[in-house]
Amino acid sequence: MSVYNRNYDFTAGTTIVADQVDAELNSIQSILNGNIDATNLAAESVTSASLATAVNPETRDYEMHTEFVASGLTIPTSADLTSSCAAGVAYIRGIRVNKSSGTNHTYTASKDTYVDLDKNGNFTYSGVANGAGAPAVATNSIRIAKVVSDGTKVASVTDMRMLSPVTVNPHKARAYRTSSNQIISDAVATKVQLNGESYDTNSNFDTTTDYRYTAPITGYYQVSALAKIYSSSGALGNAYIQIRKSGSEVAIAQMSASPNSQASLSISDIIYLTAGEYLELWAFGDVTSGTVSIDSNGNSTYLAVHLLSV
Repeated sequence: MSVYNRNYDFTAGTTIVADQVDAELNSIQSILNGNIDATNLAAESVTSASLATAVNPETRDYEMHTEFVASGLTIPTSADLTSSCAAGVAYIRGIRVNKSSGTNHTYTASKDTYVDLDKNGNFTYSGVANGAGAPAVATNSIRIAKVVSDGTKVASVTDMRMLSPVTVNPHKARAYRTSSNQIISDAVATKVQLNGESYDTNSNFDTTTDYRYTAPITGYYQVSALAKIYSSSGALGNAYIQIRKSGSEVAIAQMSASPNSQASLSISDIIYLTAGEYLELWAFGDVTSGTVSIDSNGNSTYLAVHLLSV
């Protein structure tokens, strides 16, 4: 029994003796020294902010399971500029965020709008020019979607939700060059158009337009690339392949002038990406004559990306 009940009810004019004061203090001491339980605490009176990091359940959940959407929170296209994010549940910074009803938003025309949800259940809408790079994810938030609008409507929506804890790791993809060899300009670095997929478990690799992998969440990614470059007639001079992160080189493999007409170059690296950043494979070849080509074979020209950890 840890509920404190007064032993005496003192009123104005009552004579108080030491034994009565001692009895009250002893009752309080007994409860404070090891007998406090749930009956002494108001609901939600102990918050995560008041707990040390080592025992904070929100911190532990975030560090062990990262962040993901458990249900809902989808955004559809629309015939006008207004669309509603569906109700749903997400785990953000270790907190269970329950959006019990849909949230309407009117998007700015002719923008790419990145939608983030924070640990307090608030949405952030970050608009950039169509085709521009993704902005940083809002503080204490996860990225839900990329909403593309034209002048009058929500034209397309890219789902960027992570749908399970990272221990399951739904984020892995491998794209390759297929159908035909890619002819590139002599001595000009060119993006490799990876237009086929071996797998893409979360639909993060664009193999039709931009030929890039876009990171759905922030973390460390294992990246492997291979490209076979060859000359149609003359010897292949200098050649290299690059992995570019959001337009900037982060890894390169190269060779000097060679009497051979072809070369296979590979890269393996671990690259840190924030949500919305992307990876592309670029190639360069300098030939003495003829044209430069990238081989169209899933075994010789590809880019593979796997999330390792957050």
